[in-house]
Amino acid sequence: MISQTRPKAMVHCHGVRSEPLKPMGADCSSSAHYIFEYMKVAGLMVPTRHRIFPQSPDGQALKESLVISIDVSEVAFT
Repeated sequence: MISQTRPKAMVHCHGVRSEPLKPMGADCSSSAHYIFEYMKVAGLMVPTRHRIFPQSPDGQALKESLVISIDVSEVAFT
C-alpha cells in the first residue's frame, strides 16, 4: 500500500507526543510512503515496516534515496 500524504494528527505512544516525521532540511510534501508487512494485534492490522522516499518532479519514488526507515517488532495496545 502506498500513501502519499503526511499524517495531520499527532501520534500518542506511551504518553509521548510526536509530530509527523520530517527530516531536517527535507521537503516531505513530495515524498512517497510505503507501508507494509502487517501484523494482527488485538484484532487490528498494524503495519510493521514504513519506508519514506523522496519523489521526482513527475511523482516517481526515488528508491535509491531512502530518507526514513521504520521497523516495528513489538506492538501492544493498552
